Amino acid sequence: MDDMMLERLLERAAATAEYPATPALRGRVLAAIAEHATAHTPRRPAFVLAALAIVAIAIAVTLALPSSRSAVAEFFGVEGSKIERLPTPAPGITPTPLAPASDLPSIAMRVSLDEAQGLVGFRPALPRGEGAARAVYVKTYGVESLVILQYDAYDLWEMRPREVFLGKGLPEGVIERDTLVGGRPAYWIEGGPHVALLYGDQGPVPGSERTVTRDTLIWRTDFAFYRMETTLSQAEAIRIAETLP
Repeated sequence: MDDMMLERLLERAAATAEYPATPALRGRVLAAIAEHATAHTPRRPAFVLAALAIVAIAIAVTLALPSSRSAVAEFFGVEGSKIERLPTPAPGITPTPLAPASDLPSIAMRVSLDEAQGLVGFRPALPRGEGAARAVYVKTYGVESLVILQYDAYDLWEMRPREVFLGKGLPEGVIERDTLVGGRPAYWIEGGPHVALLYGDQGPVPGSERTVTRDTLIWRTDFAFYRMETTLSQAEAIRIAETLP
């Protein structure tokens, strides 16, 4: 993620935060430092205690605000992605069904691996031990292009987003689990169809919304942002994901 995109995401997070009135904490912090310094030996430097107190207060204030908790969760989640619950219909109201899922040939262009490299600007990573992909596709949204490697049990989506991030809309009953891929934060989504789309500066990217019917693993590395749509188990999907750079 470049500095400009990071700045835009931080501005969005700040715009949703509600800032409480600043409490008069100076006296209480200084009193706590003085009490701690006289009651414990050896003494810690006052500036260390002050720093610890300020950090504790900042964490408490941040976690007290729901909007701030959401921003913190996003910050420590998978960079470049956001998962939200779709609204639950009122009692007696039938939910609007999701659009039918589209197959890859109807939404993307089939290419060779070499052609994909020229279109997306990087050599797509291949899962180790999985052999050649059955098919390779490229999809372009404005200035963003992504590659999809199709295997028998999964489709592997790879991109290096510059001006967009991935959004997921989960209906009631669909499960999202936080997990790890190679020690990095990842999301595992299972339990039914859900919505995937890209967001840019002006909101949802036109034409990017899709209905995903398979379980999905989402993670990011220094090389690329990945999404695996699969019929494999979570453990097997993670095993394959960990072979990628």
